[in-house]
This record gives sequence, structure tokens and C-alpha cells, in this order.
Amino acid sequence: MELINIKVIYFAVLRDLAKKKEELLSVDPGTTPQSLYDMLQEKYSFPNQNTFKVAINDNFTEWNEPLDQQDIIVFMPPVTGG
Repeated sequence: MELINIKVIYFAVLRDLAKKKEELLSVDPGTTPQSLYDMLQEKYSFPNQNTFKVAINDNFTEWNEPLDQQDIIVFMPPVTGG
């Protein structure tokens, strides 16, 4: 089974924890944002994702949407500030 190549862009707390603003990854076909986040959470000690939104190629989507070759994934933390 051939891997698919994706890009993950990190913002806010995720950028701080990953110590980078983006990352190119090769993942299994059928990987979803949920399974990707679970993998990254283990790797970087990310917080629980229950308050995050996810976007694929600039469109908000569901956590169970399968990823495709060259997708760009962004996990959006809750907005704070004033």
C-alpha cells in the first residue's frame, strides 16, 4: 500500500508544542484528521482535540473525512483574546 503525502500547518499552542509551523508527512491511505491528530498528540503531547476544528485545503470538515494525496490540514484551536 502506497503512502499519501500531506502537509500539516500548526497554529498557536500546537505550533508551540511541535516547535514548527508546518510539517510534511507521509501517512496511510484512509487516514482521517482524527487518526492524524491522535498520532501527532502522542508525538508532541498535544492537548485533547475536543475544542479544535479541522480544515482540509482551506475548508472546515469533519474529523472522519479521509485524507487525499497533497492535502493541507490545519487544526484550529479555539480563538481567545480581546
